[in-house]
Formats: sequence, structure tokens, C-alpha cells
Amino acid sequence: MKTSDLTPTKHCSMCCKHFQSSFFMNLDECGHIVCKVCLYDKINKTENQTCPVCKSFISEKQIDIIHSCMMHTDDHLDNACYEKVYQSSGGILVRRVNDTLYYLAIQQRRRNGDLQWVSPKGQIEGNENSLETAKREISEEIGLKSITLIDFISKQCFSYRESGKLYKKTIFWYLFNVDQPSELVLNHEEGFFMSKWLTYEESISVFSHESFIELIKVVDNILNKS
Repeated sequence: MKTSDLTPTKHCSMCCKHFQSSFFMNLDECGHIVCKVCLYDKINKTENQTCPVCKSFISEKQIDIIHSCMMHTDDHLDNACYEKVYQSSGGILVRRVNDTLYYLAIQQRRRNGDLQWVSPKGQIEGNENSLETAKREISEEIGLKSITLIDFISKQCFSYRESGKLYKKTIFWYLFNVDQPSELVLNHEEGFFMSKWLTYEESISVFSHESFIELIKVVDNILNKS
């Protein structure tokens, strides 16, 4: 992956932050250029299908594009049906070595003692947006600070039961290039104790959760087109 391919070229009409061109949608009806953080954090949280800048309606075609990046693995129950609703964000981390793409996998010991191969993520705190949370969690859990945003990948929604109670969890996933792999330091207090750089073929057999493996397939398709 060339550094020049990741150079920001536009700024968001809503938050005024700069990202690379692929991280934006040029809204058909009003012409505002809005980054995916504003689109997915604001529109999908409220189900308000309007431009976050001027409130003009977004075309059905572009709404379909937004919704296509959302992975729902459960029925859509009203939030009142859940004991608690969690929102988290995390990062899929990649780097290229001699034209081969590698994915970073972290082994974590869960509270029940089970081992799982995952990517860093955590709960959205305070006034953070999902992108800020992803960067913070990556830094806190595995020490990486020198990372470059490539794209927003997906918003996963699913429910689970614990002690007889129903919970809902939403996870925003972002794709990052790791600029300085030597910064990697695992946070043992969070249960992380082993890391591996995996090829695509290795990653789809190592990562523990099928829903995350589906994201890896999406990422592979995106990066092979770029």
C-alpha cells in the first residue's frame, strides 16, 4: 500500500475534518460532501435519512449504499426490549510487506477463560465519535498510535443473552494501515497476550468469530480493487 494512496484530499461539510477521497459520499440532492463518520454515526443512530448538514433528503440509491455497509445478525427489536444497549468501535489493522498484505490478529483470554483471536475494539465513551473510539482502543489495547485510516468497513448489530437478560451491541469497524509495527505492545491487563501477522488465507482460518471473518473478506475485496 503506497503512502500516497492514503493522502487526504477532501474535507467533510459536517465536521470539517480531512480524510482521503474514498471516505466521503457526495450527496445527490444537496451536493454536500459528508464523511462516513458523520453519515453512519448520525444518520443510522437516529434513522433520520437526511443530510446531517442541511437536512435535505438523501436519495434512495445512496441510502441503499449506506445500509449495505451495515451487518445485522439479529431481528430488529425496539431498544426498549433490551436490558442494555452497547455501542463499540474497533479497527481492522493491516500492513504490506513485499507486496503481501497482512492482517493483525490478537489473542485474548476472556473472563470465562476462553481464548479468542480478535481485533482491538471497545465501548464508545462520552462525546467520542466511533472513529475516535477505534483509534483510542487500538492505542490502549495494543499500543499502536502511528496508523492511517483507509476506510469505514461496517456497522454490525447483534443481540445476546447473559444471565437470562437480553442485550444489544453495535460495533463500528474501521480499516487502518499500520505505519509503525514496532509500536505494538499488548495490554496484558485487558487479557491480550499474543499477536500474529496473518495472510488473508491464514486470517480467515484463525479469527474466532464468523461475523468478523466476513469483514476480512470485505476488506480483501476493497484492498484488491485499490
